Amino acid sequence: MITKMTRFNMKDFNKPNEPFVVSGRIIPSFEGNVWTYTEEKFAEPYVKKYDDEDIDVSYIEEEDKVVFFYYAENDCVGRSKHERGVKVNYIYKKKEKKNGNCIISIRDKWENALIEFEQKNNQIEIMINYRNEKTTKFSLPIETFEKVYEDIKIGRRES
Repeated sequence: MITKMTRFNMKDFNKPNEPFVVSGRIIPSFEGNVWTYTEEKFAEPYVKKYDDEDIDVSYIEEEDKVVFFYYAENDCVGRSKHERGVKVNYIYKKKEKKNGNCIISIRDKWENALIEFEQKNNQIEIMINYRNEKTTKFSLPIETFEKVYEDIKIGRRES
């Protein structure tokens, strides 16, 4: 069961988080000064554990912040914290493999790899990650990759 945090259940925020099976996700929305959510079910559930952190009453009092709790058999086993307008910080990482190939990865602030690029001969391999697992991998000729990059740069200047 998913429940919005209130003064009555706020004590559950700092409970130790236990691993739990994720069978879907919530998609929060803030419209008309009201937080709501919809649920999306996953075809393949997975196990998740949230890191412990402190919370303050601003997530109850301020209308552009919200916390949702996930309860399993009346025990709070997870939470999802949201702030309207907060953007995810991305991390750019570059490393060299033993074979000399360069890998560039774009990660979120929690160190989950989102997309990775690796040059192999005359190709650029692009790996898309979901839940930190490679889900899609494809290759482009270097010339095509460079053309895409140049067109994006030109498009930004023309906007």
